[in-house]
Amino acid sequence: QQRWSGIIRDAILEGEWQAAGTIACPILYDQQNPRYEQHDWKILQQAKKTVTENGIKSEAANTALDWLFTSDVNSPIDSQNLARLLLTPSHLMVWEKEWKRLAVLEANRPRDPNDVLYGLNPDMLTGSGVFSHMTVQLNYPLAMHHLSAQLARQAFNAVPDSKPHPSFTTIRQGLTEPYPHFIDRLSAALKAQNDMTEEAKQNMFKLLAFENANSKIKPILATLPKQADVGDMLDIALRVNQTQQGQLVANAVAEAIKPTTSLIAAAVSKMGSGCKPSPTPPSICFR
Repeated sequence: QQRWSGIIRDAILEGEWQAAGTIACPILYDQQNPRYEQHDWKILQQAKKTVTENGIKSEAANTALDWLFTSDVNSPIDSQNLARLLLTPSHLMVWEKEWKRLAVLEANRPRDPNDVLYGLNPDMLTGSGVFSHMTVQLNYPLAMHHLSAQLARQAFNAVPDSKPHPSFTTIRQGLTEPYPHFIDRLSAALKAQNDMTEEAKQNMFKLLAFENANSKIKPILATLPKQADVGDMLDIALRVNQTQQGQLVANAVAEAIKPTTSLIAAAVSKMGSGCKPSPTPPSICFR
């Protein structure tokens, strides 16, 4: 466990949240001797940098949040501190409101009297009121910590993204831009639209992949049937590009051998002019 923890830590410090998430191992919780250890500050700095540069809704930020809230046993105080570090004041208020709302829903869920979480109240999950001290939270059952952290992580989904994203409708293929590169940019812009359903994104993706193509590619795409998808558009664009590249190579080869061809033609012409025609046989007079 310690060996893997070191590898995970190094991956995070390099900004490789995805790699860390695939090998993360939860830290064991000792029920007999619960203890509190703070997060590594350098790891928190990297998480803050990731959120600041990519936005709270980005894939990188989501991976970082998933790792922070699942790789360790987080108390409600931990969740509060992580939110304060990663969010702006206005976003923090949104997060706190959502966390408390989720806690109320969870507390009202029917539970068996034998359930370790039977009788919990929202303040326990959010670390509020008499449950705001770490000495109290250390006595929580493990399931309580996991549930509190799960709700805290879920509350981040209600936080709006402060990082502006370019309007996907303005993404157009440049005159010399390869079509696959344009498709990558368009796809990234659509993924950032959190207020659209996946079905709406796919429909818009197909529409703009055609409408916003440049003047060279668009007539080629127009030859496809109406039911063609973006994959078909990419396929025909790549085939046309390969054909054009092949023609360019052929033209370049022809241009390169042109001097040699001219020399051969000149030599053949010279040889032809140097040969004397056979004399006409003398005519015989019978007079």
